[in-house]
Amino acid sequence: MQVLRRFVLPFSAAVLFLLPPSAGAQTVISSGMTLLSSSPTQAPVRMSDLAFLGNRVYVGTYSGFKIYDFTNPAAPQLLTNFVCAGTAGGAGQGDLSVWQAGGRTLLFRSVDTPQTKAECDRTPTPSAAPGFEGVDIFDVTNPAAPVWIKGVATDCGSHTHTLLPDTANNRVLLYVSSYPASGLSATPTPFGNTCQRTGEGHDKISIIEVPLLSPATARVIAEPKLNLTGDFIGTAGFKGCHDITVFMELRLAAGACLTEGVLMDISNPVAPVISQRLVNPAIDTCARVAASPGNPLCLWHSATFTWDGRYVVFGDESGGGGGSECAADDPATRGAFWIHRLSSPTSPIGSFKIPRPQTAVNANYQNCTAHIMNFVPVNGRYVLPTSWYSGGTSVVDWTNLATPRELAYFEVEPGALGSADPAQTNTWTTYWYNDLLFTNDGGATPAATTNGGQRGMEIFRLDQPWRTSAWNFTRFNPQTQENLMRCRATAHGAPIRARRPGRVHVQVRVLGQAVVGTTVNVRASGVRLSKTTNAAGEAMFRVNAARRGTLRVNVPAVPNMIGCQTSRQVRPALTAGGGAGGGAGLTGRPS
Repeated sequence: MQVLRRFVLPFSAAVLFLLPPSAGAQTVISSGMTLLSSSPTQAPVRMSDLAFLGNRVYVGTYSGFKIYDFTNPAAPQLLTNFVCAGTAGGAGQGDLSVWQAGGRTLLFRSVDTPQTKAECDRTPTPSAAPGFEGVDIFDVTNPAAPVWIKGVATDCGSHTHTLLPDTANNRVLLYVSSYPASGLSATPTPFGNTCQRTGEGHDKISIIEVPLLSPATARVIAEPKLNLTGDFIGTAGFKGCHDITVFMELRLAAGACLTEGVLMDISNPVAPVISQRLVNPAIDTCARVAASPGNPLCLWHSATFTWDGRYVVFGDESGGGGGSECAADDPATRGAFWIHRLSSPTSPIGSFKIPRPQTAVNANYQNCTAHIMNFVPVNGRYVLPTSWYSGGTSVVDWTNLATPRELAYFEVEPGALGSADPAQTNTWTTYWYNDLLFTNDGGATPAATTNGGQRGMEIFRLDQPWRTSAWNFTRFNPQTQENLMRCRATAHGAPIRARRPGRVHVQVRVLGQAVVGTTVNVRASGVRLSKTTNAAGEAMFRVNAARRGTLRVNVPAVPNMIGCQTSRQVRPALTAGGGAGGGAGLTGRPS
């Protein structure tokens, strides 16, 4: 069955229609976003996470990874399809991150399926017996010819990992999140890793140090204990974190740790300390008892911060990604995203779940729950692109904290094949990066279908007038936020004198880029002016201060941006004779 490739659909309003008969009569439901390109994969290769560097997107798969150049987002170019498994789809989930330094680009890839060896010509161990699990390190400086450098074994493997830049020490650190789901053994493997639920269980994370000048010497340098509360699904010793998101400038991490959400102080990045435990009965209770028809599986799964550092959102992957949690009769609190105020984070202040019920198709359920997300770095609004498996992509406007609303969405309902339909949405990842939306879509469920291509990596345009006003990054890694969006204001112009008309030219920037449509206030003696920045992030003021002193420029904080200030001196007025006076007399021209 052929998946439509690289087509453009101008969804300016809600659209519901059938794809051509050759596509199996799937129903496309979309509003507010335009599909620019689709780069399908082939079964049984499943897709996982995404990372970005410049105009390249690094695509995780269960067999290895792909690298695309998206300079032309309507026709991304595949640079490599690298396989690191002797068995297709058998190399673990494959979440990844990238880092570039000294002309070298490194890629890190999580392995959470026990392997027969660390090197890439490996296969899964028989019956999931203990074997190598951890993080692979690759040199992808030449994307057409990736080079495997090393596999670093970690206890219980690496379901996900988080990259922490430490350029002062010419290294990166990797926080490895994992849990004792399989491959259990208290006896170290030949690679040095164990995985156990006995004793303290897996109440820790692993921290890998990667020296940038010698990545082949990467090693585990710490395994800090977290003192997590509760056992996942009521199983003694079943502890661990699923995702950890760090905000480097805040020196803060948000840990989604199965049975609880936590905030960690990472001032010392090799010794994170839990500073706050979050409480959410909608997740906590069901995460700590065995799943049953009356108590579905749920877990603290993912986290992301707003770019002004005021709020953090956690996701509940109810059903574990395989259950149907978005039916019309499912509660809005099941499989939702939850927002917390960082100034008082203990309890959430709001939640969001897609308002589009996922119905059974030919008696086959549709797997749907909250999964992966990040905030758009734009001033004046909190906009959160999110992924929902069968529910596709939902872009949430969370500017009104109490009443988030769906701003845009894209979903493809399956056709006659039901859950085995490769053209349906089964969206694993949705991220905003540099004016575009990227998704990584696994397609049919189960992934091992033989029905042909699956959706794969897709690129969308969000049809909003502010889209190109969002700030761009040189890189973006899952679970790594580096800089707060803090504005910088500068005021230019000729010297300002009291009681003489003058001009002040104000520029507002974030990360050196224009801040569009934000308010600028100018205050001085007898001057109270306000304007909005133009498309260049600028505002021009005509001022005539009554007396000498300070002219103050203030850019107020708005959602997703920390405010800023600057000032200029107002010189004394000129006397009739041309000298500076105390403010009395006629205004003259300088000599």
